[in-house]
Amino acid sequence: MISIDWPPGYLRTDAEDREPYPGDLSLTRKESFESVVDELERQYSTDKSDT
Repeated sequence: MISIDWPPGYLRTDAEDREPYPGDLSLTRKESFESVVDELERQYSTDKSDT
């Protein structure tokens, strides 16, 4: 399991008290990367049309 270094000063729910995401969110690396690329392309096309 991957561990995240939680920033100091932020409360975090104990692992045994956490509930799974109801939408069963699970993405492959490829899906995640494609989503980022799609969003960047969308932002670029919006910025370009504003000029």
